[in-house]
Amino acid sequence: MNFEGISRIQAVMARIKEIESRFTPPSQQCNGIEGHSFDAHLAMAMDQNLSAGGNVSPSQMYSFMNPVGMGGMSAWLGTVAASNPEKVIDYKGFRMQAQTAVKFEKLERLIAVKFPGREISITSSMDGKHMDPNHPAGKAVDFVVSGLTKDESRTVEELCSQAGFKPYNEYINSSPYKTGDHMHVDVI
Repeated sequence: MNFEGISRIQAVMARIKEIESRFTPPSQQCNGIEGHSFDAHLAMAMDQNLSAGGNVSPSQMYSFMNPVGMGGMSAWLGTVAASNPEKVIDYKGFRMQAQTAVKFEKLERLIAVKFPGREISITSSMDGKHMDPNHPAGKAVDFVVSGLTKDESRTVEELCSQAGFKPYNEYINSSPYKTGDHMHVDVI
């Protein structure tokens, strides 16, 4: 990517920040991840591009900036959850409250750091038969992590708590409707 391409990305990012400032409270505006400001996160992405020889496309550049690689889902979720946390949305094909999706997205990032390359799959949210009233309310999610051992599931339990969930480890424990090993989480 040449300097013209970088300038174009900077112009687009400036426009995004301008639009975002009109619709999002300052406390919710694109603060990046792990304490980095948006500008610092953009600078890191540009540095990665330059270290890659400047041959990264704008869409690849965007994926450097988007910690989950979901085409801006993080910003959208944060905005929806801030304005209406109980709004039921579709997240990866599963219906749940916006606040649940935001926390689950954070959990996915935590798991990806601790267990790189493992697939995280939601198995149930508001659907199915559940004893827990939080499932039909959109405040609970069942999920699996590929290749997870019972010992590793204890680590995932800790990550669930860090993401703002109360976990129930069905890799180790059981419940009446259990159909297989999985992790159940409720919004705290």
